Amino acid sequence: MIAEIAYTVTASARGGALSPRPFLIVGLIAVIRRVLVITVQEVQPTGARPIGQIYSSSVDLALLTAVVLAFVFSLYLLGRTPKGEHSEPGQPH
Repeated sequence: MIAEIAYTVTASARGGALSPRPFLIVGLIAVIRRVLVITVQEVQPTGARPIGQIYSSSVDLALLTAVVLAFVFSLYLLGRTPKGEHSEPGQPH
């Protein structure tokens, strides 16, 4: 994970400006990976588990799902904005 972030920063720095898209993609991959880890832990037979642990995993999955949706929505918004176009206050789009 650290290597992916370091590579993204160095590649973006060479381009002259930091772009949010690579960081959102790396974050999205990390969140999806965490979701997969939690779901694998849920389906492994480990005997009886306390209700609190099941509830905690469910809350974690719900929050991670919200983060995935936020990242995807952010990537969607970035894709709709043409490169180099920045709106300044007081100017028409």
